Amino acid sequence: MKTHALKTVRVLINFVLIILFAIIIVTIISLFTVNSKFDELSNRNEPCSQLISMSANNTTLVLQNDKLKDCEYSAKILTTFSKYTRISLLAKFIFIFIITLQLSLLIKTLPYDVFQNINNAKRVKFISISILLWTIIDFIIKFYPRSAIPEYLIFSSNGLNSLNVGFMKNFLSINFNLIFIAVIVYFLSFVFSKGYELQEQANSTV
Repeated sequence: MKTHALKTVRVLINFVLIILFAIIIVTIISLFTVNSKFDELSNRNEPCSQLISMSANNTTLVLQNDKLKDCEYSAKILTTFSKYTRISLLAKFIFIFIITLQLSLLIKTLPYDVFQNINNAKRVKFISISILLWTIIDFIIKFYPRSAIPEYLIFSSNGLNSLNVGFMKNFLSINFNLIFIAVIVYFLSFVFSKGYELQEQANSTV
């Protein structure tokens, strides 16, 4: 019964890996085709609104359109934000793929070989490092929109970092929940290491 359940979990995780890989490819393609979106926006014969609001990935950016040069320039800024969205999603899905891959390798050793394989401790530690790197890269990426768009055009923003605001405001934007999870997972790797040592000692006394 347990073996059947584990096989089902393995199949599901492999399916998730395929989906994630496909999403990563699509996101990369969309990142390279974002300039065509700029051409489409700039060629529209529509009046520019007074405020331009953009939201994605838990971030919001509102621009003062009355200070923009023309609609083509506003289209360029919209494209910049679109690039940020794709880069942010790409980084997120790459790290989710890496973490899921490590979990799939870990599950393959269940239920009997979990502490007999020293690589499991390395895999758990790698997962914790991946989560931490994901947090750091996400923090850095959030500087991109406000560094690429002139500050005088920005009416308001939420969830984005800027070099023009105080250190504390940027610091508080760090996802401390992910850091907490990364620390817990890192200490969990020591459990796997200790389990491997105890298993080796047990095998040597037999």
